[in-house]
Amino acid sequence: MQQKFKKALYVFLISSTWLWSSSLVQPVQAVTLMPAAQSEVQNYLQKNAFSGTLLIIRHQRPLWIVNQGFANFAQQKPTTIRSVYQLASLQKSVTATLVMKAQERHKLRLTNTLAQYYPQIPQAQNITLWNLIRMESGLDTTAQLPPNLRGAQLDHFLQHKLQAIPRYRNVWHYSDYNYVLLARILEKVYHRPYAQIFQREIKRPLHLHHTDVRSNFHRQTEAATAYAYDNYQTGFSQPLKLDERQLHSESGADQLYSTVYEFYRLQAAIVQGKIIRPADVTMLRTPGVASLYNGGVYNVKPEHFFYARGVDQGFDAAFAMADSGKDAVILFSNRHNPHGDNSNKMVQIIYRKVFVQ
Repeated sequence: MQQKFKKALYVFLISSTWLWSSSLVQPVQAVTLMPAAQSEVQNYLQKNAFSGTLLIIRHQRPLWIVNQGFANFAQQKPTTIRSVYQLASLQKSVTATLVMKAQERHKLRLTNTLAQYYPQIPQAQNITLWNLIRMESGLDTTAQLPPNLRGAQLDHFLQHKLQAIPRYRNVWHYSDYNYVLLARILEKVYHRPYAQIFQREIKRPLHLHHTDVRSNFHRQTEAATAYAYDNYQTGFSQPLKLDERQLHSESGADQLYSTVYEFYRLQAAIVQGKIIRPADVTMLRTPGVASLYNGGVYNVKPEHFFYARGVDQGFDAAFAMADSGKDAVILFSNRHNPHGDNSNKMVQIIYRKVFVQ
């Protein structure tokens, strides 16, 4: 079945031609999809009640896009390649990149300890910025992060609520707080908000028009509405209102939004050394000893690709990309499905069937 899928999809991909507009926003399909390939992938997406946008990139060129469901059901507005999605934890790879850029600009060093910025946090003198990037700090808390925390208020929470958990020290343990701390450290060394750092180092150089970390998602004309998936109901009867106040508190870890194609351009620019030095890219794409995780993504070295996922407030986004940045599967959904294959698994299945021999 897998070989049949791969062969049919490969024939479809190489027989499809895409015309890209001058704005690099809307691809126009020039030929009819191969029915067998279309059926294989769309059946898999439908099996998992997917609503959103799938983009497949081969040799840095868009090859196939699938849109399913509605970006806004009340307006009968379908998802398109222009749809803008909240990406949650996919922001972490961006934050890790900005930390490496700050080191290049001599604003910090990865060997700096957390004590230089937050001396009151337990074990801060034994935790480096590199530990935070790899999520090996051992820091976490059971306290709920209040909404709308910024600046000094967020610092107070981090200093008084984070705990050093011995069993997680120097081993991988997933916690958003590693990247919330990194974002606040960036703000301290640059003396400006994270959003401005992102705009200066990434958004403007890459000419991204529909990608940002500011609290203005609701102003995007193509912003997708998230929908609840409850009791195996696959309709669009329960729209979810995005709580941007919660996003304020999760700077560096959970604020990014984008379209599938702009996100591809961003990630490709990172791994191709267009934002940070190739040596720094190599550091971020080297898996840890006990985990594939590093730099906001999971690195699968035997197969030369990496992947990541972000889930929050009904949005579910994932991607898998070749280490070269030339091939990718981008899967953004506005209806998180807790009952089917999770999006991490879905992008890896599609990626392996298309690109891994």
